[in-house]
Amino acid sequence: MSGSQKFKVPILNQADEYDNSSTILESTNFLKDGRPIITQVWKEDEYTFITYYLPSLDLEEFTQNQLLNYLIQQEVKIPPDVNELRVSSMKFNDMLNMECWSITIVVGGLNN
Repeated sequence: MSGSQKFKVPILNQADEYDNSSTILESTNFLKDGRPIITQVWKEDEYTFITYYLPSLDLEEFTQNQLLNYLIQQEVKIPPDVNELRVSSMKFNDMLNMECWSITIVVGGLNN
């Protein structure tokens, strides 16, 4: 089944950008299994982050490690030195009330 038939692209609330954060890059792509993924590179203060947004359908009960492994299996480039202190994940509902995952990784900062 193609991505557009089984999975919907998350609709993000653009008003979520607040404080001192600013988006550097945002793109929407499809993973090998057809699932859409929105990638945002953003910065706040002197730190740089990558956040991946994807529908939680079939991934509802995944742990953070399972989500990271899933992304790696889908050929998403994850920094090899990532550890639990540099990653956060959470479920949220998009603008159309679809449940999604947000996975944020700190990729650069003061002591990079």
